[in-house]
Order: sequence, then C-alpha cells, then structure tokens
Amino acid sequence: MRMEVDLRFVEVGYELMILSEYVKLLDANLPAIIEAEKKKIWIDLDRGEDVDRSTGHHLEDRLTEGVSTRFLTGAVIMATWAIYEATVERMADYVRDAKKVSLKMNHLRGSFLQRARRYHDDVLKFELHSTGADWQRLERLAELRHVLAHANGRLWDVPADDLRRMDPWLKNTPGLTIVDDEYLVVSLDFAREALEFVDGLLRDLVDRVRKTF
Repeated sequence: MRMEVDLRFVEVGYELMILSEYVKLLDANLPAIIEAEKKKIWIDLDRGEDVDRSTGHHLEDRLTEGVSTRFLTGAVIMATWAIYEATVERMADYVRDAKKVSLKMNHLRGSFLQRARRYHDDVLKFELHSTGADWQRLERLAELRHVLAHANGRLWDVPADDLRRMDPWLKNTPGLTIVDDEYLVVSLDFAREALEFVDGLLRDLVDRVRKTF
C-alpha cells in the first residue's frame, strides 16, 4: 500500500526548525563571542596613546549587559513574529478559498491580532487558536517585536504614549532588561520560550487546517 504524505505547509515547520537551530547556535557560541570581543577591546585600546581606560570598561559593560549584542537575540523575536504573521495569513487565505469567502483579512481594520481574531471568528468561522490561548502574551510579543524592529530596542525612540502603556510589563517580565532607561535587552531564554510558544500555536493551527480541508 502506497502511503500518501501531506506536504501542504511543510515549510512552516521547516522555518520554525531553522530558527530553533539559530537559537541553539547562539546558546553555544554567544558567551565565547562576548569574551573574544572583550579581549579585542583592550587589544585595540592598547595600541593607542594616552588611552582613557574608562572607554574600555564602558564597552566591556555594554557587552556584559547585552546592549552591544541585543540585536542577536532580538532577531529571534522579529523572525518569530514574521513567521507567525505570514503563517496566520496563509492559513486564513487557504480557509477562505476552501470556504469560498470573498472578504479578505486585510479588508478589516485594527492591529494584526485584532484583524486575525475577528476574521477567523466572524468571517471564516474557524478557530484561530484553541480555547485557552494566551492572547495577552501574543499581544505583548507583537509590541515587543515592534520596539525591536522599529527602534532597535532603544526606548528613547519609542513614541511616548506607546512606552507609557508598555512600561509596566516591560519592567516586570522575566527575561527582559532595561539598561540605563534606554536599551531593551531580550535574554536568550526569553527568545527561546517565545519561539516555543509561537511554534506550538502555529503547528496546532496548521494541523487543524490540514485535517479540516
């Protein structure tokens, strides 16, 4: 008997796997990269004359605090959200075609999550995420991605109203650190857990679309 394999949407799982491998690479190599950069700071400074040693200590501190390498872990958050949005939109289009619905998700107003939830609930009549999904966590992940993508984690560049709204949970979420009231640093553990969270949501969504259509 010939076994048929459903290859629809197989690239979603593959992209999530590749991103997970990137996290593993960071986990294995980031500490060594930081130590190598610290040594390089002093090698470069010692070549100059009348060196202000405080410059070296400042650059070392930035490495220790994660400020200088924040874009490496931030990239995980941005890529995770990019995969999330792209997959949700693709599944919505697939279900829309299967149900012969004319209205598209991008015809609705609101944030991405607002549009996605309303579109699935009211238009497609197909559950986006199972009951009990942590919507607040998703919403905060979307906001965090925005800060990283559009301000490179510099809170001074975030609009004041947005920052006031986000400030309480940014300061009280394990794995997020604000350095000098300016830089938002995402720990590798936080990034890994965010990826695992989204991975579970998307695999469930894809599986349900496959089984239903």
